[in-house]
Amino acid sequence: MKLEHITKTYKINTQSPFVALDDINLSFKEIGLVFIVGKSGSGKSTLLHIMGGMDKPTKGSMFFGNHEVSKLSNAGLNRYRNEVVGFVFQDSHLIDSISVYANLRLTLSLKEKPNRVLIETVLKEVGLEGFSNRITNTLSGGERQRVAIARAILKKPKVLLADEPTGALDSTTSEEIYQLLEKLSKSYLVVCITHDQSASSKYGHRVIELKDGRIIKDSNPHDAPSTTNIELKKPRLNITESFLLGFRSVKKVSFRLTLTIIISTLLLLIIGITDALSNYDKYEQASDSLKESKAPYIKLVKNNNDTSLLSESDVSEYQLKYENEMYPVRLGFEKALDAFVYDSIPDSDLYPYSINGAVAVNKEAESMLNIHLLHGKMPVKSDEIAITNRIFNILKSYGFNDEGQRVEISNYESIIGKTIDFDESGNYEIVGIYDTFFDFNKYDNLLKKHMSGFFQSIISTELSDMNNSIHNMVFISQSNEDEMKAIMNTKYFEPNLYESGALGLSNSEYHFEITKIVSFIPEEYAVIWINETANLNENQVLLNNFLLSDYYDSSDIFSLMDSLIESFVEKHFHEIEDTFNEPEYESYFEYINYASENKYHPGFDSRYFYGKAYKTIISNILNEINHSFCMDLNGTERCYEIAGFFIDNNSDKFNNVIFSSAGYNNLISTGVVKTYDSLIMRYNVTDSMLLKDIFSSGEARMDGYNDIISNVNYIEYIRGLTQIPLSIVSGFVLVLAVIIIFYYILTTIQSEGKIIGILRSLGASYKHIYLWFTSEIMILLYSSLIASSLLLKLSSLVINRIVKDAIYVKVDIIMIMPRQYILLALITTLLGVLSTILPVYKYVKRNPLDSIKSESL
Repeated sequence: MKLEHITKTYKINTQSPFVALDDINLSFKEIGLVFIVGKSGSGKSTLLHIMGGMDKPTKGSMFFGNHEVSKLSNAGLNRYRNEVVGFVFQDSHLIDSISVYANLRLTLSLKEKPNRVLIETVLKEVGLEGFSNRITNTLSGGERQRVAIARAILKKPKVLLADEPTGALDSTTSEEIYQLLEKLSKSYLVVCITHDQSASSKYGHRVIELKDGRIIKDSNPHDAPSTTNIELKKPRLNITESFLLGFRSVKKVSFRLTLTIIISTLLLLIIGITDALSNYDKYEQASDSLKESKAPYIKLVKNNNDTSLLSESDVSEYQLKYENEMYPVRLGFEKALDAFVYDSIPDSDLYPYSINGAVAVNKEAESMLNIHLLHGKMPVKSDEIAITNRIFNILKSYGFNDEGQRVEISNYESIIGKTIDFDESGNYEIVGIYDTFFDFNKYDNLLKKHMSGFFQSIISTELSDMNNSIHNMVFISQSNEDEMKAIMNTKYFEPNLYESGALGLSNSEYHFEITKIVSFIPEEYAVIWINETANLNENQVLLNNFLLSDYYDSSDIFSLMDSLIESFVEKHFHEIEDTFNEPEYESYFEYINYASENKYHPGFDSRYFYGKAYKTIISNILNEINHSFCMDLNGTERCYEIAGFFIDNNSDKFNNVIFSSAGYNNLISTGVVKTYDSLIMRYNVTDSMLLKDIFSSGEARMDGYNDIISNVNYIEYIRGLTQIPLSIVSGFVLVLAVIIIFYYILTTIQSEGKIIGILRSLGASYKHIYLWFTSEIMILLYSSLIASSLLLKLSSLVINRIVKDAIYVKVDIIMIMPRQYILLALITTLLGVLSTILPVYKYVKRNPLDSIKSESL
């Protein structure tokens, strides 16, 4: 070690700079005991601190081996203190509350893997054999100094620096310490500061005296420094030791620690609940709740801008897509309840307004849908139906209207045999009652409580969906379904109200509701053909002649008919003039007009001329629209050529449209004819794609009617409204958590400043200190994480139970998923890792000596 022109000055406030060392030049051998003596304020400690890399000179250079220590960075000085220097302080500066072994183990871990045998050997060397497990704050002053010396030599340093090691000891103990230092000087360079002149004379191989920062005496100023090259290795980073230090700090339970854990736990709990509300997993919640439901029936309605109705091919497509048996709901069975319920039904969401469709049922359907026959039998004949228990309960409460007479419905048997008129679909006899597990009492009890606000909104929305589900349908026989399919596929079908025809004329359109689309021309129909073939192809249709009655005057036809007859008589009367003898008629013209047939020119009777006149006028009208007739069938427009008109004065058939057999088959095969309103299915646990389509907003969306889906949709709606406020709350809580943790770390660092200084003097770097405090805060935060995770699960169970008991919903308001635990773990880890960076950095920048001098709080 060599010092050249070392000067150290301190600027104290506005005073003139204080010169602690003034142009010091020294060199030291590799071994020996060197005493530096002098009065207080002479610069002894300042010189020792510069030699130990604890402080830097204002001017000059210090060398050790091949390194200019005075120019080393902070990281380099850490390595220097770890490899070269061992410090023994006047006050020992051990880490209290841990054992002697733990103190030494921590020191050794900065350089190599802790070795108990080596530690025990060093303790024996300093006269402390058997002291490993003693707690340092139970030792005497001399014993503490021996531990400090053991700590200093444990890493096998090149230089041992002792700063008045006997200053606080009695004379006997002091003598023992000096004897120990003399013994060690045979292997190390020992530089010791003391006021004890006799000890320096007795034990010192060299004595240097300072006064006012200058050397005034040196017993051996010509010691040659070693030129041996040394490697300043990076201090070893030991995670285990850092964790043990952190654990030691946490073990010291304090009010601040307890309060921080409690607050951190509550903040993490709030973040977890907020995230659970913000990221409500509707798919998982709906799936779990449907699996537990007694009535997991879902009515599926295609959400389409053009039409929500379904064809047979649509039904097959959805069954294949969702890999589940689905039962189509047939149109034509919509019937308002007040048409067959005698008393007025209260205006309440509890009661449906109508029956909304029919489902064909057989043994397989009963099993797949899990519907139970409560009474009667399954419909078998074409005119038989079964009703649901919900419809039965309404009839039981308000009576059955049997042709204006009130019939009391007291039990299941009293409704059997009654008939319901479904208008176009005809009369059907009730032969059975099915249980679809509608909880009538649940809703009745809830509404009697006169709930309002949020809970009322959930129930009202749920009931609205339930009123459009399986509970308000009737069940028809499979034979009836098969017959209706056969008729539709081969003969005719009756379009529903969503289907209409359009006949375009000039700049306007005449719209009408199609009564029936027929696949053949009835034999009894008279047809006025517009085309030349007098036949239909697949692109042509026949309409009722009544449809054009608003577009011409019948007198125009008769006027044209007279003109045609006059022209015919003028051209052909001479052919029969000699034989014409009809006393009842004044002329051949009158004969043709009124006689039932024309025996003189067969076929040219009034019917012929009327038809020709009608065809001429109609052709003129049709020329304006290119003989085009367009139908809008459920959003699909199809246009056909008008081949002619059939004459049928039955008003029920005014709006019929007749196709050829080929044209009808083509229309049916394209799937534009939709006779089903929706689909009924029983939820299967494999229907993950189905739930995604139900909750989707895309083109594949399906509307699902079920109490659980209704609840989930409503909660999702509320979640959407609260998304921004919840995000703000989460952000605020997170910032608050950061502030609290930051404050805890800051105060903890301040209270552990002395230990930080000790570790820095031993060669610990910023990373070591950071890892120590990160370990401590991680222990604290993960304790909070465990507590908050348990509370999160518990609070979700309690909140969900309270809500379910209050309004009988079947879904959880708060659903705790792995996401919340992962999020809390990530937040906890990031808080621990990031919150310690700045406080530790600010404190580690301080001089190790300043930290050592700080008091533990």
